[in-house]
Amino acid sequence: RNFRRLRRLTISFAWNLDVPTLQRFAALGLLDALRLHQAEQPSDADWARFFEARRSAGCDGAPAAAEGPWRALSFEGCGLFASRAALALAAAPLPRLTDLNLSNCWNLCDASLGALLRSAGALQRLNLSALPIITAAALAPCCAMPWLTELNCSRCNSVQDQML
Repeated sequence: RNFRRLRRLTISFAWNLDVPTLQRFAALGLLDALRLHQAEQPSDADWARFFEARRSAGCDGAPAAAEGPWRALSFEGCGLFASRAALALAAAPLPRLTDLNLSNCWNLCDASLGALLRSAGALQRLNLSALPIITAAALAPCCAMPWLTELNCSRCNSVQDQML
């Protein structure tokens, strides 16, 4: 309620981020950049509900309905951010998303990551480091991203060198 004009939110060491707080973030209609690092508590289903709540509250249209909601997202070290969350995020196009950091979200799989990347074709920076179970199949959408200038897939041990 008090931060209706908030556009960017960064919380480092968000170990104690609880579900009610995450759901309150969903109502911040102008929020277009969210960086939550090392949030250990929200489950994959909680993350999915966050994106669904944002859509149902009409926040996907803010700040620019025709352009999509998010400009930058970082869930670095949020180990429970996984398939359901990625698919919920990918359920609406993400044409403004230029910066995405999913490093150390080690439960992401190829199908959900691929869906998310296909919905975010304007990415310029993508950090997927330390995702041990993804393969080259998940990275295939990156080949169609004309503005991608940075790709970090270090410690993605299942991605074979010939993909890169």
